[in-house]
Amino acid sequence: MGQTLERLYVEHVYGKGLPKRGKNVQKLSDFSDEKLSSLSHSQLVKLCKSLELEPPTKQLTKSIKSLKAGSNRDEEFKLPTECQKLFKSIRDSIYGGPKVDHSLWDGILKDCVGRDTIRGVDLNTFNYTLALEKRADDLKAYLKIIAEADLSVLSNNQQLALLMNGYNALTVNMMLTAMKEGKKIKSIRDLNTKEMKVWDMPAGKLAGNDTTLSDIEHKQLRRQWNEPRLHACIVCASVSCPDLRGEAFRGDDTLDQQMTEQ
Repeated sequence: MGQTLERLYVEHVYGKGLPKRGKNVQKLSDFSDEKLSSLSHSQLVKLCKSLELEPPTKQLTKSIKSLKAGSNRDEEFKLPTECQKLFKSIRDSIYGGPKVDHSLWDGILKDCVGRDTIRGVDLNTFNYTLALEKRADDLKAYLKIIAEADLSVLSNNQQLALLMNGYNALTVNMMLTAMKEGKKIKSIRDLNTKEMKVWDMPAGKLAGNDTTLSDIEHKQLRRQWNEPRLHACIVCASVSCPDLRGEAFRGDDTLDQQMTEQ
C-alpha cells in the first residue's frame, strides 16, 4: 500500500513515473507541512484524489500561499486549522499502510544505551550485560519480526527504518551471541577470523533473506539509497563508529529529523 501511494504521489502530482530501482534512486518521502504547502492547488487536488480524500478549495489553497508569502523566512508561519487537518489526513493515509513494529527494539535501546567514556572518547555505549540479563527474549522476538517483514509492501521511509534498525539489531545480536559463547571481545572486529571478516559472516535474517552486515550496508542501503546520512545511522559496535541512537528509527515523517540529529 505504501509503495502504491507514493507512486500515485509522484505520477499524479509530478506527472511522471518512479525511477527504476537501482543505485541512488530511493529517497525519503517528504510530506511535511512545508512541502505540502508549496504545492499548487491542482497538485494538492490530484494528491487528495489519489488518496481518496476531500480536495481543498481554491480559497484554502490561496490563503496558504498568501500566508506563506507574507511570513518572515526566519519564522514558521501558522497554517489555518482546516489546512492542518488536511495535511494530517494526507500523512495519515500515506503512513497508514503496512508497518513494521519496532517497539521492542526501541525499548531495548532506551534501556541499554547510555553515555560513557572509552579511551578518552565520550560516546553512546550499549550495555550488553543488561541486554543479556533482561532483554534477551525481547531481542529474539524483534529479530523474528524483522526476519519476516516484507519490504515490498512498505513505504520508502518504512523500508529505510527497517534496514537501519535491522543492521543495528543484528550487530548487537552478533556481539551478544559471542558473549554467550564465552568469547572475550571489546569490539565487533574481535570476531574477525583469518578466513573471513565479521561483516561478511552470516548475521541472521532480514526481510525474508539470510544476510550479512555487508549485504545490508552495501547491497541494500548504499546501492539503493541516495542518502549521505546513512553512515551516521548504522553502527558497527566499535568506538570508531558513530553513536548508536538511544531509540529505534521510525518509518514515518519523523525519520528525516532522526537521521539529521545523528
